[in-house]
Amino acid sequence: MLFDLLAVFLLQPDPASLRLIYEEGLDRRIEQFGVEDTRTAQAARDLGLYLKLRGEMDAARQTLGRTIKMDEASLGPKALETLKDAAEIASISPPGEAEPLWMRASESPEPGVASTAFAALAGLRGAAGDREGAATYYRRALTAEQDASGPLSARTAVLMSALAMTIQPEEGIPIMQRALQINRDVLGLRHPETATTETNLAGMLVNVGKPDGAIPLLTDAIRVFEITFGPGHPRIASASAVLAYAMKQKGNRMQAEALYRRALASMKRLTGSRTTRRLPT
Repeated sequence: MLFDLLAVFLLQPDPASLRLIYEEGLDRRIEQFGVEDTRTAQAARDLGLYLKLRGEMDAARQTLGRTIKMDEASLGPKALETLKDAAEIASISPPGEAEPLWMRASESPEPGVASTAFAALAGLRGAAGDREGAATYYRRALTAEQDASGPLSARTAVLMSALAMTIQPEEGIPIMQRALQINRDVLGLRHPETATTETNLAGMLVNVGKPDGAIPLLTDAIRVFEITFGPGHPRIASASAVLAYAMKQKGNRMQAEALYRRALASMKRLTGSRTTRRLPT
């Protein structure tokens, strides 16, 4: 048994050798079939994805850029593989370069690719402070994801949550409630992502002055986080801070103070910060 394991270990090529194998494979395909052939494009894609996996992003972008040109020549600019490769290179490109690539990938006839592209565009718009643009793209991502994985999938719930937190609370709260129900049904009541959705919904309820609906959600979420991650996790700190604000709204200032202190202590342990904050008034 030990000999077998040692043999397997010794036979594993080092990263430089493995990269050389991919590069030589691409060279052979170019020599055999030329650059306007789907088999050559696949060899380039394999090399690009390997480089991406290795974290060699500049080389991966360059190689996947070559792959897209091969795709265009052999399949056409609107082909499924062309748009999938556009999404791959977008995922490792700076925002300014990624946005037109995500726009291109969003035209994919494959709903999963389109959903990923629209969600990425929503994130870029949100980072730029364009909440309306972000909401538009999240809606399109949600529609595509419902086609890709179904209206009751965990991936659909993620996009519902993102949309709910981008739009006005009056419209967002019912969407977040639907996302929570999906997570409870699909992932289970004790799953950390279910608890995260509970925390997000509770935060929205507190922001519109409805602490009674928020408190049981937060209490449950904190319990799940403690069981799953142990004490001191950032999600516990976040949920505790929201719960503190809910308690303050209810007039339970002493409980709120204790929860704020717990949240701040956790944040300080995580960041090493000595910053102190006052209880909101």
